[in-house]
Amino acid sequence: MKNLIKNNYKYALIILLSFSLILFSILTTIYDLYNDSKKTTTNEKKIDDIYEIEINENYLKQPSDKYIDLLKEYNKDNYNLDIYLLKNPTMIVIHTSECKTLDILVNTFESDILFGRKDITNYGQVNVGSHFLIDTNGTIFNSMPLNYIARHVIGFNYTAIGVENVGLKKDGFTLEQIEANKKLIQFLKSKYPSIKYIIGHYEYNDEDKEHYKAMIKNYNRTHNLPDRFDPGEKIMSAILD
Repeated sequence: MKNLIKNNYKYALIILLSFSLILFSILTTIYDLYNDSKKTTTNEKKIDDIYEIEINENYLKQPSDKYIDLLKEYNKDNYNLDIYLLKNPTMIVIHTSECKTLDILVNTFESDILFGRKDITNYGQVNVGSHFLIDTNGTIFNSMPLNYIARHVIGFNYTAIGVENVGLKKDGFTLEQIEANKKLIQFLKSKYPSIKYIIGHYEYNDEDKEHYKAMIKNYNRTHNLPDRFDPGEKIMSAILD
């Protein structure tokens, strides 16, 4: 009888020890996963902290099915590519909106279909747009998800992130806009190592520029590349300084 009790006690002890080891292994795994998650969050915060950037999503528009269909048509016609998503962007293009207020700019991008732009109507029906808007006070707004192509620069939309600055070219950028552009560019370059070129809209069709030589090959040259003048060399020099 004593041997039976002793054996049962031994088995119970073995079972308890095995259970403890399993529990310890589970808790260790959970702890490691928690630490990995915490490290990732910390790294993400560090990127934001380094560039001290705040991006407002009040005007972020999710593309509709109609917009996506029109975007596909545009990309097929202009680049011979069956795409609508922006992957591994290689350039950032800085624009002046030629709109006096943020509200006017937001309304311009609201429709899925292009209106009032006879100069580019023949290039496609999808409306113009941009990934970011920067107001005169320097506030940065994300207006298009970064994984979608936006129509903002002929010949390079398939590979370019667009940044629209509220205002008129003749007035230039405010100091707040200059600083906001700098921070946004650094943030995007840290997010996308694929980015190689930072250009002003006026530079897009310059055949001597590196971005043109490298990326124009995918463009359907049956369409012209009309001259643009925004935001100008002086503004771009201030941003890239």
